[in-house]
Order: sequence, then C-alpha cells, then structure tokens
Amino acid sequence: MDSNREIPPELEAIALRKFDSLVDRGEIQYERPKTSVVWAQGFQFQFDVTPALSNKPILSPEDPGRSNPIGPFVDPPEEWPYVETSISGVPFVHFVVRLPEKSSSKQVYTQYERLLGMAKDALKAAHAGTDYNLILVSEWMALIPRRRKGWGSFIANAANMVGSLWLRIEEQRDDMLKHPIVDMLAELGIPLQRT
Repeated sequence: MDSNREIPPELEAIALRKFDSLVDRGEIQYERPKTSVVWAQGFQFQFDVTPALSNKPILSPEDPGRSNPIGPFVDPPEEWPYVETSISGVPFVHFVVRLPEKSSSKQVYTQYERLLGMAKDALKAAHAGTDYNLILVSEWMALIPRRRKGWGSFIANAANMVGSLWLRIEEQRDDMLKHPIVDMLAELGIPLQRT
C-alpha cells in the first residue's frame, strides 16, 4: 500500500456516480427501501426493507439515511484524543477512534493498525478466534471483535452491528423485534460485563 497517497476528496461522489450507472445499465438491482427506526433495549436500530435483496447480494444503496445516520456510533465527540471503548448503550466490546479532518491514507492505516491490535488482544482474551468488523467513515473508524457470524438464518455484518439492518421483508423485522436483539448482537461480538 502506498501510504503517502491521499484519499481523493471526491471519492464518495465518484462511487455514487458509478453505482447509479450500474443501476441504469441493469447490472445491479436497487429499489429504495422502506425504512423504520426502532429503539430496542436502549439501542437505536434502522431497519431497511427492500424486496430487491431477494434477488441480489446486499449492496450499498443511495439512501437518504446516509445523510442522517442514526445509532450510538454516529457522532463521536470531537474531544476524543483516545480510543473509545465504552459508548453508552453498546453491549459488546468495540474500539472507536475519531479521524483527523482530511486524513491521509497513512493516518487512516496507522489508526486501523492501532485498533486491530486492540481487537486481537480482546479476541485472544475471550478465546474467540480472529474475526472482526471494520466500520470506516470520513469522521471515525471502529473495529468490533466478533465471536459468531449470526443467529438462526440471519447473518450479521458490520452495518448490523452498529444498528443498520437490511431485510427482504417486513416480517423479518417483526420477528427480530420479538427477541432481545441487543442481547443477540452482544453474543455475536464479545459481550461487555454489565454492572
């Protein structure tokens, strides 16, 4: 990796234009989802339901929710000079760091290595293997050590672990809400000890 290369500031716009082009050509399927926001056990979830998921792999859609994200990971305080490990309401081990404005690829990679080391230590202490999720946005980065990939027929990814769930039908959401969903997420990661 060329660690001196800058991430182009227009990267998001380029990616969105490419996505729209692929949709227009019919190379990928996209249907605007029906979105609902639900609080469960003190954790905010965004459920996006779209039948298009029945016919294709999950892809990043152009959704209005991107400009108004929700959940406990969304806006870490500016004053974080350290790795945050105890965001209120998050029931599993997590490592989050704010990124400097206009971060270089070297700065981002350095923070990734820092979080990865912490995640590996947590996984080793929990006798939990080597799996983790990485969430990277322009303002912050998070690593979530994982013990399990899912429950039942639901396979959880990084977006799910921070409260964004994409489903094929509304009945899936209704079924999930019958269970203590936050407790289930905790079991997929490394559960924090509750006091």
